[in-house]
Amino acid sequence: MDDLTSEQLKELSHEVGAAINEVDAALESGEDARQLAVGRLVGELAKRYQELRGGLDEKSREMVERGLGRRVVDLRRAAEQLTRRMPGAKAVSSRDAGSLPFLEQRMPPKPIVPERAAPSEKLSVGGEIESWCGKCKEMREHRIVAMVGSEAKQVICVVCASRHAHKGEPPARARAQTPAPVGIPAQRRTDEAARDKRADEKRALQKELLEAVDPRPFDPKARYKAGEIIVHPEHGRGKIENVLRSSMLVRFLEGLRPVDLS
Repeated sequence: MDDLTSEQLKELSHEVGAAINEVDAALESGEDARQLAVGRLVGELAKRYQELRGGLDEKSREMVERGLGRRVVDLRRAAEQLTRRMPGAKAVSSRDAGSLPFLEQRMPPKPIVPERAAPSEKLSVGGEIESWCGKCKEMREHRIVAMVGSEAKQVICVVCASRHAHKGEPPARARAQTPAPVGIPAQRRTDEAARDKRADEKRALQKELLEAVDPRPFDPKARYKAGEIIVHPEHGRGKIENVLRSSMLVRFLEGLRPVDLS
């Protein structure tokens, strides 16, 4: 793979990450015009990926499909929820507009690696889990930052950002003091507040990553510290949240991911 193609793939990877965030924002806005524009953007990015992929040798193509190719498929899947429009008619989905979804239009390439397993309930670093937050004094949605075997060990609250050991249920004292539920609306407001907070965090991260000057290319043998911006060959730009002995946690636009260090 020549330097020009490598640079184009890195740029496309960054744009795909930004587009994933834009799809989420467009869906939350509920605006047809914005969703239509994002849908066109997704189509253009998918076309560019196929063109770049077609010009690679077999070894390079396999490497790109394992990383960027999967992210493009994830982007297309997310874009399936966007509004589509045919001339003279309004539709709530691409199927209603007389066209097929992205994933049904896409001709499957010759498999090089095993297909990805369907999503499961298995816990992993970067995933979400409900846990007791001692600072909020209630059960909250948390992000997993450390695992022991198949069990969540440490988590970060998505509301107050406090980091602590995972607790699957309230302490006995808190359960005794918790009043009876007063109805669904209060819980719904809490969920909406948490969702809005995550959306704001995504937008802030996207702005910080885009404005970073000379971010460091990722090198598994280099030394890093929390707060640095790096450029990963598969996931694009990300911000380091925590550095451990042999790995670190990096916040990319698509979520928190562990990155191995050698």
